[in-house]
Amino acid sequence: MVRLHLLPSYLILVTAILATGGRGASLCRQDQSAALLRLKASFRFPNTYSDCPLWSPFQGRNLSSWKVNTNCCTWEGVTCDGTSGHVTALDLLGLCISGNLSSSDIFKLTSLRSLSLAFNKFDESPWPNPGFEQLTELKYLDLSYFGLSGALHIENGQLSNLVALNLSGLDLKNLSLHALIDSLGNLQKLHLYSVNISASPIDLAHASSTNTASGLKELRMGRWTITSGRFDTYLANLLFRSKLANLVTLYLTGFDLKKFELSYLD
Repeated sequence: MVRLHLLPSYLILVTAILATGGRGASLCRQDQSAALLRLKASFRFPNTYSDCPLWSPFQGRNLSSWKVNTNCCTWEGVTCDGTSGHVTALDLLGLCISGNLSSSDIFKLTSLRSLSLAFNKFDESPWPNPGFEQLTELKYLDLSYFGLSGALHIENGQLSNLVALNLSGLDLKNLSLHALIDSLGNLQKLHLYSVNISASPIDLAHASSTNTASGLKELRMGRWTITSGRFDTYLANLLFRSKLANLVTLYLTGFDLKKFELSYLD
C-alpha cells in the first residue's frame, strides 16, 4: 500500500539536494541577510501547543540562528548559492508562524528557486500584490495551509518556471484550474487538496480556446469546495481536450464522480 504524506515528496527531495549543495560554504550577501532579518521581525512565534492548529504541531523553534552579524547561509531553513551568496531556498515549513506578509522583504529574495511557507498560520488577508509573481526564478513553491486567501497572480506568466506547486488548504477565490494549467507551462506537479476553487462553464469555454497539452505529469486533488460549476464535467472536458495528455499520476479523493465516464481516461 502506498502511503501519502502531507509534505510532498518533491519538496523533501529538493530541500535535501539544495541543503547539501555547499550549505555554509558561501558568504551571505548583506542585502539578503537584512531582508531575512526584517522578515523574521515581522513574524510571531507560538509559545505553547495551544497556539498551533492540530496540523501544525508546536516545535518550539523560533529561528534562533537568524542573528545579526552572522552568515545567513548557515541559518536554519536557508540555502545559498555557493558562488554568489544569493539565497536560493527558504524552508519555513511547519513553524506555526503567524504575522503577515505585507512586507516586501521576502520578495526581495529574487534568486529563490525553492520556497516553502507551508503549515503556518499567517494572518488572513489578501495576498500581497505584487507578491509571489516577483520571484520569477521559483521552481518549487509550497504554500499549502499557510493561512492567506486570495488569488495567486499568474496571468502574465511571471511564475512560468515553476515545476512543482502545492496550494492545498487555501481559498483561491476566483482562480480556476485551467488558469493554473495554461499559465504555468513548465509545471509538472500540482497538489490541490481542500481548496476553494472555480470550475465554472465559463472557465471551460476559455480552456477550449487552446487544445495544447500541458506538461503536467502528477495531479493530486481532493475535498474541493467548488464555487461554481461541476467538477466531473470540468475534469471530463480537460481530459477530452487532451489538456492532461501527459499525466502519469492522477489522484482524486472526495469528489462526486458518479456521472464521470472512465472512457475519458483512455
